[in-house]
Amino acid sequence: MFFEFMLEETVIGVQNGLSIILFTLKVVIK
Repeated sequence: MFFEFMLEETVIGVQNGLSIILFTLKVVIK
């Protein structure tokens, strides 16, 4: 149970990180 919670949190964190990186790249390209 705890491991599944950690895995879910990690996936959410990675998705948020990718969104921030993509947003930053769009701003820098413009």
